[in-house]
Amino acid sequence: MEMKILYPQTELEKRKQELKRCFPFPDSFFMDVRTTPVYSHTQTVVDCANCFMVLCKPTGARARVTEGCSFRRRKTGD
Repeated sequence: MEMKILYPQTELEKRKQELKRCFPFPDSFFMDVRTTPVYSHTQTVVDCANCFMVLCKPTGARARVTEGCSFRRRKTGD
């Protein structure tokens, strides 16, 4: 199968490692967990300022959001 170099398929680009993509973009992002902004690859435990509940715990790569907590991915401009 012939691959287009100038216009690669987005599914294939997302599966590649960050630095080997045609147009590199980071895998990390900011997210809102119960109205608290949290970095997706945080390296410390994040607690809620109001209820002192643990919102997410660090793992080897991405932070694991505590079960029962809702989160949404923040837009780039926020």
